Amino acid sequence: MPFRDSSQTAKPKTPSLRPLSSSYRPEGGGVTRVILFLLKSIVGLLASLGLLVVVLALVGLFAWRDLAETFGEAEPVAALPDNMVVEIDLAPGVTERRRGGFPPAFDGPWLLPELIAAIEDAADDPAVDGLLLRLGVGEINMAQVQEIRAALQRFRETEKFALGFAESFGEAGDATLHYYLGTALDEVWLQPSGNLGLNGFLLEQPYMRRALAEIGIEGRFGQREDYKGAVDPLIRDAMAPEVRRNLDALLESWADQVAGAIAERQELELTAARRLIDRGPYLAEAAVEAGLVDRLGYLDEFYAYGTRFSERVDFARYLAERELPELPDEAPQIALVYGLGPVMLGHEDGGAFSDPAMTSGRLVAALNEAKDDPEVRAVIFRIDSPGGSAVASDAIWRAVGQVREAGKPVIVSMGGVAASGGYYVAAGADRILALPGTVTGSIGVVSGKFVLSGLWQELEVNWDRVQAGANAGYWSPNRDFTNSQWQKLQDGLDAVYEDFLGVVAEGRGLEVEAVRAVAGGRVFTGADALESGLVDALGGLSAAVDAAKEVAGIDPTTKVRLLEYPKEPPFRRFLRDLAGLQTDAVALARLAQVVDRLEPVLRMMGAFEPQSGQLRTTPLLER
Repeated sequence: MPFRDSSQTAKPKTPSLRPLSSSYRPEGGGVTRVILFLLKSIVGLLASLGLLVVVLALVGLFAWRDLAETFGEAEPVAALPDNMVVEIDLAPGVTERRRGGFPPAFDGPWLLPELIAAIEDAADDPAVDGLLLRLGVGEINMAQVQEIRAALQRFRETEKFALGFAESFGEAGDATLHYYLGTALDEVWLQPSGNLGLNGFLLEQPYMRRALAEIGIEGRFGQREDYKGAVDPLIRDAMAPEVRRNLDALLESWADQVAGAIAERQELELTAARRLIDRGPYLAEAAVEAGLVDRLGYLDEFYAYGTRFSERVDFARYLAERELPELPDEAPQIALVYGLGPVMLGHEDGGAFSDPAMTSGRLVAALNEAKDDPEVRAVIFRIDSPGGSAVASDAIWRAVGQVREAGKPVIVSMGGVAASGGYYVAAGADRILALPGTVTGSIGVVSGKFVLSGLWQELEVNWDRVQAGANAGYWSPNRDFTNSQWQKLQDGLDAVYEDFLGVVAEGRGLEVEAVRAVAGGRVFTGADALESGLVDALGGLSAAVDAAKEVAGIDPTTKVRLLEYPKEPPFRRFLRDLAGLQTDAVALARLAQVVDRLEPVLRMMGAFEPQSGQLRTTPLLER
């Protein structure tokens, strides 16, 4: 269900969240063609070239650009200046975690923990006078904006300045979210020809029941309960009244959060700030008149104003070259486990060239590794997932409980979405933290299948069968459920739903009926979920570190070592991803951005035929 254009109080600064790795954003253009093959088999390369040669070749490949720049310059790279302003360009977007262990030598979005930690370091760095933010372009979600806003507010509390510039809000990014981030700054600049698309939030989706019926396809799905509208677009002609009320409340909560930031910045009443949103979009002059934008100017003028007394330094350079205080060897260790993407059975996390997945095998192994590591004092479980397999969710929930049984607290930190199975896996944690804009809840279940018999009749295709077992065709799309099969489906939905209610009630210390009152498939923002008792507090990763120290009995002023689990070395993970890579169309499209660096090596190695992709089916029971 796509959220289309809409576009906290800040926690005390904590020095404990350290960046997990450095980030590097090389310059350079794309390529006009896609190489059909990356590497067919690492094993084959190891056999023919030898391990040492391959390792040296790949390491050299990652450093290719850096070496080229180094040998192309006569002078060494200068140290960071004594007085600087750091420029953060959000055009690459923001992500929770890099895919597949790729090193930071390739272009890509900023890693959220790195971004926040570096802003906090800049607040303590006497050489940094201020921040310049390039807004208006780049993919970012509501929760990410709120985490970055909190870091910027902590930065400004040190009496340093932070300025923002956008050519336009809304032409190449979500206008409302980018402007929302700008409300945390001292000034917002806008190019005179730009506009401010401060429109609010819109959710719309197609309902395809009649279109599917026209071609002989019928959706046969059951759900618990009325607010669980995940399959409604396939089996209804419009939103169910319950779903409409629920989604109205969700978007109203988001709009109030943005309006609250505008009201605080301009010292307005909330209703007046909501009227400003309702009057959007704005031309540049009108945005200034409304007090939403502080100055009109071009980028060179913005740079000249922001760097009057300091040198401008790119954020990638600052991220890589800033001095990090060394943690003492005895610093307490906290494990960070990521659960990103749909919940699925399996062991891989999506790899380097595909979307992330919260696979039960990988998550259980990571949680067990943290549980068994004597150095780990607590676990932060970072979740950004819309849910998925009920069985996989249950396996992950069990592993969370086992970590707690071992005497190690588990703190859940919710990102953009932690709903359905993404909430189920969090329910047994010691504490649950969400951002005010996190989409969470959706305590419900849905299951069923498409029936294609009408389609085959239209196409004059006759399916015949043999079977052993009265219900061997239970999930066959070529015929409807029998009455007894449909009843089995309903029984399964009831059992999974009641289990979901029980798990939440036990984890949250509530009566089952109290959970039932806020369940039914409803989704909440984090702010509303706090009022409903589904989360314990509002905050991001920094707040989760504070909570982990508190529950684990670690002094709040103590610096901790935050390490990602499982502790598979990134280079080994990179090799594993390459070994299992299948070059389907999606993977090829994602490879295009790095082909210019790989092409010389590939040309020497020759090309192989691509392998065909694989088709996955969705889980039968989904939370």
